[in-house]
Amino acid sequence: MKKFLKKNLDVIIIFAVIFSIKFFVVDFIPVEGQSMYPTLNENDDSDRVILNRLPHYTEKYNRGDIVIIKKKIPQGDSIIKRIIGIEGDKVEIKEGFVYLNDEKLNEEYINEQGVTKPDRVYIVPEGHVFVLGDNRMHSSDSRLYGFFSYDSILGEAVFRVNIFKFEANSF
Repeated sequence: MKKFLKKNLDVIIIFAVIFSIKFFVVDFIPVEGQSMYPTLNENDDSDRVILNRLPHYTEKYNRGDIVIIKKKIPQGDSIIKRIIGIEGDKVEIKEGFVYLNDEKLNEEYINEQGVTKPDRVYIVPEGHVFVLGDNRMHSSDSRLYGFFSYDSILGEAVFRVNIFKFEANSF
């Protein structure tokens, strides 16, 4: 056994490093569904994102970050959404538009302006975020499931890759 370990120590170390990086630092995640269209999955379900797990350990998320969240809902393992509000923020949906702390958001990343429903005011509690999908008409997000805790966020999507179109973009 000692000979085996000595002979294969470099392979074992490389495997341990790769394993640690994949599970604790970055991951490559497929994106399913159209809730983040047009940012992700423009025509099909072939987009993947590179997930930075480091913010999960520091809870340093910003408005506008695209994050992967462990779902507290029945279907699927996780969801990908955009952070609209962080703890202490007032998020208001009024007449189809989103207001953050009483200022109308300029949401260049969505195709259809003025379609966000229902009209409602949300105050983001401490340790939580308010998220929305970019495709508001086809997204299950904080409007339906409420706020998500920092603990439920797996990390931030930092890079989009479409392996079938040979494309890659950062956010």
